[in-house]
Amino acid sequence: MSSSATKPPKPAVPPPLEVINPGALGRLVKQWVRGEVPIPKDDDLETFRQQLIEFGAGVKTEPLAFKRLRIITHRADELVLRLPPLEMVEEHEARLKAGASYNLPKFYGDVTADGAQPDASSDDKILFDDARIGDYTIGNCA
Repeated sequence: MSSSATKPPKPAVPPPLEVINPGALGRLVKQWVRGEVPIPKDDDLETFRQQLIEFGAGVKTEPLAFKRLRIITHRADELVLRLPPLEMVEEHEARLKAGASYNLPKFYGDVTADGAQPDASSDDKILFDDARIGDYTIGNCA
């Protein structure tokens, strides 16, 4: 490829997928891994959406705004690092620097960590975001 070739445009960042009941989503995930409910196949966003609704997780935002779906299962003895897309990191940091609140799901309760409060400085919000991305990337939640 020549140096004069243009890069493809960055994909648009859809609104974050929000469910109404994260606990119900967690129970659905457990049913997937136990084999009690079929895991949606890659790119089957409609089945995923219907399962969210059927199992009581509900949707605040449409998963159909996304173009792809990948559900990855790994072994307990594997460390999987899930990296966020550059576009999402840049868009989220820009919102935080512009004064947006750091939106945490309600089940977190009253988080007292610097940067989690709506009136925190944009620098503290970015530091909190760095820590959450680091924790999310390395966390092997079960």
